[in-house]
Amino acid sequence: MPLSFGIVTWMQGKRTAANVKRCMDQHMRVIRSRNFSVDTIFVDSEKGLEKLKGVYDGVHVDVCGADQHVPVAESRIKVIKNSVRAVLASLPWRLPRSKLPHAVFYANTQYHQ
Repeated sequence: MPLSFGIVTWMQGKRTAANVKRCMDQHMRVIRSRNFSVDTIFVDSEKGLEKLKGVYDGVHVDVCGADQHVPVAESRIKVIKNSVRAVLASLPWRLPRSKLPHAVFYANTQYHQ
């Protein structure tokens, strides 16, 4: 049963296959450290994401078709973006670009409460 549990990671660079795998490895460690199991990962048809097929034993990577998106993920991204925009608009100063990932982390934690 899906938990609607979301993890965000700052990629610190381009969306290369190696960078995507590094971030996904980090997500899998967090999930498994909490004794959850992953059966399926739904991803968009992006080169870096498609290369996750066969990387994790017992995990099916479901790549959606061209010009399609994973609706649950798209909805969650929209909520996180709107939350970040609200936080930025409420600040009495301009947030430095280097701190933007922290605003995203904050928005994600608020989504889980």
